[in-house]
Amino acid sequence: MSSKMKQKIQFDKLQHLQINMNGQKLCYEGSIEINGLQLEEGISSVELILKASKSPEVIVEYHPRLIKQEVAVALGLTIVE
Repeated sequence: MSSKMKQKIQFDKLQHLQINMNGQKLCYEGSIEINGLQLEEGISSVELILKASKSPEVIVEYHPRLIKQEVAVALGLTIVE
């Protein structure tokens, strides 16, 4: 299996972020959408960094061979053909 990659989503690609969680369940039981795209297969983790004096940062850890191409292209993530 391919190794994971970690990549920051470029600010101009980040338009809408929605997180739906139940605080008593594990993270994989919730959902995250970025720009209307559901992050599912191939995504290992999503880090959200919010600082009052800076633009938001979203860092995605993913498997390049497993992530849906539509999601990778829309978010500007490197994929393996």
